[in-house]
Amino acid sequence: MNDLLVSIIIPTYSRPINLKRAIDSALAQSYPFIEIIVVDDNGEGTSCQVETEQVVAEYKNNANFHYLKHEMNKNGAAARNTGIQYAHGVYISFLDDDDELLPGKIAIQVEAMKRLGSEWGGCYCNLNLVGRKRRQLLNHGSGNMAEEMLLGTVRFNSTTLLIRREVCMELGGFDENFRRHQDWEFMLRFFRVYKIFLPTEKCLVNKYSSISTQSNLPDGEAYIRIKTLFLETFKTDIAVLPSASVIYHKHWMSVASVLLSEGKCKLFFHYFKLACSFRGLNREDLKDLLINFGYYLLKKK
Repeated sequence: MNDLLVSIIIPTYSRPINLKRAIDSALAQSYPFIEIIVVDDNGEGTSCQVETEQVVAEYKNNANFHYLKHEMNKNGAAARNTGIQYAHGVYISFLDDDDELLPGKIAIQVEAMKRLGSEWGGCYCNLNLVGRKRRQLLNHGSGNMAEEMLLGTVRFNSTTLLIRREVCMELGGFDENFRRHQDWEFMLRFFRVYKIFLPTEKCLVNKYSSISTQSNLPDGEAYIRIKTLFLETFKTDIAVLPSASVIYHKHWMSVASVLLSEGKCKLFFHYFKLACSFRGLNREDLKDLLINFGYYLLKKK
């Protein structure tokens, strides 16, 4: 049964407090043929790396548990790539260090993959978003989900995925130039060749969210660089989609909203006008802008 081994890759950085929960959820899988690969991206000798090593020490006698560490901090994409290169499994399951797999996640996805043809490069699953409140993020589609992903009508992250390792290798892993949008970057290249399958509408992952999504965003000018790199890299992929103008509007409006929350008025108006050049303002945009203007007013007090 070793040919059905699943490698669960857990990249970790600066969050050793959450890591044990992630590892334990991997060990609690009902599917028995797994290996767990923790990739420590803190940088050797840092306080978080030392603390992470203490967390993983209790698992060192498990033959299927592997702890790898980077000499210096790289990024999440690099950590996932280190895990992919080390992995022995036919399938790769990614697990962010602050997320949690529910016990049947791997088994359900492996059973689905065994029945699918080679055009299906992997599976994904629905998730519970756990914060102040708990809510389900439910998707319903299978196939080439690139357009839905870019529009935000289908939402999944790397933890929801189970991908054939040979597909990860064929794609060259994650692009380490991307500090953010790493999941999107990888999946857009994936969708050029492969389809993805949703085997059940049950939620198989718990994603723990911060109290404020705003606190998880970079500063506005960094966000401009992030979006510019992403949209320029995938402009040919986006151009052929029926909703290309809506996608550009959505992404540039998100930049404008962050700039508004920082009170950077000149830049805000530039990117607001850029977003509106693709599509007019709608109710969702207005709500988001008002929320971000509220953040700005709160920070001024």
